[in-house]
Amino acid sequence: MKVLGIDPGLNKTGFGIVEKKGSQLKVLDIGIIQPEKNKKIDKKIFYLYKRLTRICDLYKPEECSIEELFFVKNVKSGIKVGQMRGVAILTMAQKNIPVFNYTPTKIKLAVVGNGNAKKEQVKEMVKLLTGFKTEKKLTYDAYDAVAAAICHLNNRRIKQYDSLS
Repeated sequence: MKVLGIDPGLNKTGFGIVEKKGSQLKVLDIGIIQPEKNKKIDKKIFYLYKRLTRICDLYKPEECSIEELFFVKNVKSGIKVGQMRGVAILTMAQKNIPVFNYTPTKIKLAVVGNGNAKKEQVKEMVKLLTGFKTEKKLTYDAYDAVAAAICHLNNRRIKQYDSLS
């Protein structure tokens, strides 16, 4: 099972492709989609759309896990992040990839065991759970995206057991 995790943002959207075989989790790809900061929102939206389309075409994920907007200090920027999130959802719909949404708290709880975990804790648990090592400089957004995928894979397993009873 391959899951694309997405941590949407206006200037940085984290993504991670996680494959699960048996009980093994493996990061197939991880990174940041980063349009130029000085571009208008329409250009950023189109850039994100093209990059997500390319990632889907390359890895063919079966499902997608997207982090929900939880709390925003600035309503104007929250709306723009919501627009980027909408682009991710639309891209998945066009590719017939089911989308599952999780709050940051639920993702942290699933990966770290603490819904209030710090970014560094999420990063370290992602590395521990997947055996992921890289020389690339990655921001927390990329690890958050992988954590979203892991959260979904864990949640998916629980739903399968629930359906058996």
